[in-house]
Order: sequence, then structure tokens, then C-alpha cells
Amino acid sequence: AMYSPGFLDVLDEGRSSVVDAWLRAAALGHKVGTLDFTGCYWGDIGTPRNYFSAVLSKLREEGESLYIHPSSVLEDVQIGAHTVIEREVIIENGVSLSNCIILPGSRVSAGRHIHKSIVGSGYSVPIEENLSEISDTFVSSLVTSGSAERPEISLIGTGGSDRAYYRIRNGDTTAVLLESSQNDPDFERHLIYTEFMRKHDIPVPEILEPDYFGHNMLINQGVMRCLFEDLGDLSLYSWVKSGPGLTRIKEIYRRVMDILVHLHSTVTDKASECPPLFSRVFDYDHLRWESDYFIERFVKGMRRIDPGDFKELDREFEELARRVDSFVKSVIHRDFQSQNIMVVNGDVPRIIDYQGARMGPPAYDVVSLLWDPYVTLDEFMRNDLLSYYITKIRERNGHFDEAGFRETILPCRLQRHMQALGAYAYLATMKGKKYFLKHVPQALLYLREETELAGEEYPALHALVQAIGKG
Repeated sequence: AMYSPGFLDVLDEGRSSVVDAWLRAAALGHKVGTLDFTGCYWGDIGTPRNYFSAVLSKLREEGESLYIHPSSVLEDVQIGAHTVIEREVIIENGVSLSNCIILPGSRVSAGRHIHKSIVGSGYSVPIEENLSEISDTFVSSLVTSGSAERPEISLIGTGGSDRAYYRIRNGDTTAVLLESSQNDPDFERHLIYTEFMRKHDIPVPEILEPDYFGHNMLINQGVMRCLFEDLGDLSLYSWVKSGPGLTRIKEIYRRVMDILVHLHSTVTDKASECPPLFSRVFDYDHLRWESDYFIERFVKGMRRIDPGDFKELDREFEELARRVDSFVKSVIHRDFQSQNIMVVNGDVPRIIDYQGARMGPPAYDVVSLLWDPYVTLDEFMRNDLLSYYITKIRERNGHFDEAGFRETILPCRLQRHMQALGAYAYLATMKGKKYFLKHVPQALLYLREETELAGEEYPALHALVQAIGKG
């Protein structure tokens, strides 16, 4: 049942009958009735803990870890993940927030640190730990080694893969557990790449020892697991949404570009030390797979558009793939966007989800970040960051061909955004992750801009994207 606050006026003091209260309310002219909510999710929010859990679960279902109502006023505030700031909230200077809900109309005074709480006007309610889903499968695979305490295990992550990620907490110690099926080829690659990238100073999470918590990690039939350093829940995507200001955004993006320059230069020079990476090339076949993925999943599957005579379009895709495949190759992340960059210690970027790394054109990573459908940078900042990357890569490589590199940008943009639209459509329609649909308009806007610029070279693709825009 749901009641308006006025319902309290028709209740007797002490113990009372809800049926008597309904009759009394109806006699006074109040509306008492029923609604059919078939197909809707119902959850008990009658306790602070249940309310907190329901709100953050809804946020997670939408692929987010942060919500800030546009009517709220934030000054110099540090905001962590799993934070909800409702309407008409005022937060003063020096406040630190994480894992909390700030209710409508609240004011948070300067200098406060709020963590795992619900905050209203004049009150704060602390919330107990361990509010997320528990993996019974994983709990059953933990064998206690001389410790009676059971670690807290919470399901985390909202990405596109079928791998599961859990946060394990034992006191003040946390780690992230990767759980994957035994036939997942990315699992072993993830471990090999981690060791290689950490050796060469790419800031990826450390692999932890199996007995990190005093437990043995058992591999159940068909399931593989590994413990990683916990980088928290604040991605660059969410960090930008917290409103840090243009100066800080520019600073952190330059730090991210420094990582990319290091990956494309120094780490690339050492790539032969990692045969699984060095031999994995982002080549013509993979590029053609991306354009076919775009047609099958997005154009035909989600938009229900028949591309008509596919012969000319197919010829253009072949030409585009051959061109991109001809570009000079380096080690690339291949999905270098804001949701795969974590922010720790306030403003330090770290890299995740790199198991798809390959030898490919460095511009593919650059455009993935600068023309990211998740975070839209203004043209001035984008150009500034592109110039910064070129300056830094030239410092590492005196033979760097700037003009040649700039010519690779538009073809890589075309490839990247076709891939992104195909992925969003697949994840939303086949995997039920509907929150990816909200990123389709921006990715499609980028692709429309790109086909306008490349219309003479790829007229069939340009015509198709124009038709999609009208559909």
C-alpha cells in the first residue's frame, strides 16, 4: 500500500485498524482505491536500508553510478560513485560525498564528509554495509582458512560483457573478483595483458594473490575467477557528470592522453614481449566485422531499415576497411572511452577492460575518447586535447608524421561509431541492457557528421545514415 501523509490524520492513536482508517478516509471525501501495476517492479522501501538499496539498484539498472538533479547547486564538492543528489539541494564548499542519497531541498554545510547515508533537512541516517546482491555461487566456493568471519560480497559493474564482477570486503580491505566462464578466451588474455601492462607502467589494476583474504579461491566446474585491485566505482564518465569544472576536466583528460601516448609509443616498442598481444592484429577482417555488425544489429535489427542494394555499400565497407588496415599500427586499447577509465584519489585516471587490446591504428583509441558518445566534449577542448596528444607523441617519436596521422582520424571515426551503434543495439535488444539506448543519439550524430565529411568517398554509406536519421 501507498499512502499520502494526510492518511496519518485518520489513524487512531496507538494500535489501529487500517480498514477502519480506509472507511474513515472515504467518509471524509478522500480517494481510496486500487491501481493495476502488473509488470512493474515492487520493492519494500519501508526502512532506510531498503530505500537506499532500491534507489541505487534503479540507478544501476540505468547504467549509472551518479545522479545529480539539474536544479541543485554544488560548489567545490568531491563526489564519489553511488551518489544521488535530488532536486533543489545546496551543497557548500569542501563537502565529500560517496554512497549516499541527498533528499530534495536539503542543504549540506561546508566541510562535511558523507558516506553511506541518507541526508535530509536537518538529519542524516547511516546505512549498513552490504546492500547489493549476493552471489550464492561464489559464497559456496569460499573455503574459510582459520577465520570465522564471512567476507561481504557485492555484485558490481554495469558494462556490456557477460563477465561478472564482485566487490569483496573484509573489514577495511577490498578487492574485485572477476568471474568468467571457462570457455571465455578473454580470461587468460586479461591476466597476461595485466602483467605486461603493469610491467610497462600502464595504470591497470594489480592482480592479487588468491589468499588475499585468508581464503582459498576454488574454481568450480565451468567457472574461472581472479582477484584484482579495487579501483572503486567512479568512472571518468561519472566524474565528469559530477561537475568538476572545465579546468579540472581538461587536466584529467590530459593525464588520460599521457597514458595513451605511453601505450602508443613506449609500450608498443615492447609489444613483442607479449606474443598474445603482438600477434593479435586489428586487421581488415575485424574491421569488416564491425561494419557488418552495424548493418545487422543496428540498421536491420534495431531500426528495421532495409539497406536495399547492398553491393555498393559493401564495396565502400571493403574500401574503408582496407584503408584503416593500411595505417601504421601500435598497441591500442580498442575500447578507450570514459566508462573504461576509472578515477581514484580525486583525479588520478586508471585503465580497465583492456583484454580486447590489439595491434591497430592509434587514431582508433584517440577518436574513441575524444568523440565518445558517453561524454561529449566541446570542439575547442577536443582540438586542444588532440593537439596535446600530437605534441606528446612527437616528443616520444621524432619521426612522427602529423599530417599522415590526421588523415587517419576520419576513417577511424567512421569505423568506431559504426561499431558503437552495433554494440548498443545488440546489448539493448539481445542482452536486455536498455540503458545503452540513451547513447545512440550522440553516436548517430557523430556518424552523421562523419558521413557528411566523407560523403564523396562513401556516398552509399552517407545516404544510408541520412535515411536512418529520418527513420
